Amino acid sequence: MIRINLLPTKSTSGGGGSGNTGAMISLVIFFLLALSSLPAVYFYWSDFEARLLYAEDKIRQEDAAIKRLQEAIKLIEEYKRQKAELERQLKIIRDLNNSRRGPVRFLDEISIRIPKKVWLTNIIQSQGNRVSIAGFAETNEWVANFLKYLEASPFITNVNLHSTMRRDFRAEGMSQSEAVVEFRFDCRIGSAS
Repeated sequence: MIRINLLPTKSTSGGGGSGNTGAMISLVIFFLLALSSLPAVYFYWSDFEARLLYAEDKIRQEDAAIKRLQEAIKLIEEYKRQKAELERQLKIIRDLNNSRRGPVRFLDEISIRIPKKVWLTNIIQSQGNRVSIAGFAETNEWVANFLKYLEASPFITNVNLHSTMRRDFRAEGMSQSEAVVEFRFDCRIGSAS
């Protein structure tokens, strides 16, 4: 039969508990190392915290800059809107000035180019720059000359004769009627300056 002794036995090396002493020394060295590394951990943590605070401050500064830029963008968009509105108003003013000069220039051209034996009775502007003119002339030749003079104008284009008709005309104080030619034509006011 085999006998097994389960009770602790004393070491025969004569050290008298040296196994516990080695573990104790290891434990003391571990604690000394851990204690000596605490300042390094503290400095690392302080540096990390300082960097974190710096980053948070930088984020706040960038957010403030973004807000300022957004306000500037709003101002720029408002200025662009105002500029577009002013340009639209200036275009309207330019168009009004041009349309104001158009009829004056047209009537000036008519007065310069009308022959002595031609009389106008009606001038109507329609469809923008289209003008219808009616009147009387002593003969068909005077009507033809008038139309030719108008076609020579750089400001008047597309002169189209619609009708000529011989009529008897008698003015007040005249004892006899005279034969005249009634005419009607249209033309386009050009864009010559």
